[in-house]
Amino acid sequence: KERTIDLHGATVVPGLTDSHAHLMMEAARRTKADLRSARSADAAAKAAAVFARMHPNLVRESGGWVQGFGWDQTQWPGGRFPTRSDLDALFPDVPVLLEQLSGHACWVNSKALSIAEADIPKSGDPPGGHVERDADGHPTGILSDAAVGLVAKHIP
Repeated sequence: KERTIDLHGATVVPGLTDSHAHLMMEAARRTKADLRSARSADAAAKAAAVFARMHPNLVRESGGWVQGFGWDQTQWPGGRFPTRSDLDALFPDVPVLLEQLSGHACWVNSKALSIAEADIPKSGDPPGGHVERDADGHPTGILSDAAVGLVAKHIP
């Protein structure tokens, strides 16, 4: 049923409520490789490489970093996390940071790890974050929560 309310000259505007959509993050993602349809680490890495070739201006504007979002290892055969070596074959000299679908983790290559080397603890984890490590204690390329910022802060 329609109802009229006299607002006595006041203005009413619709409310814009973020129902956990993270509007600014969504806008920023428009400048990154969309990896949500990738069904393997190899497919995600190749999709990032295609994006970088098709959008060199976006890579240039981000200081030479290739960025992407949306990979989800739970949708891949075996469900294992990818490693830096999965990216290194396609990106040996270019830093790469790919955000996981949840937004709480990222996957980086060796070049990105070397740029952020001084910021990543040699062992253990930063407060509020986690650095995935191999059997020898070296970062695998998976960083979560506060650890993501240790690398991301190097992207201009």
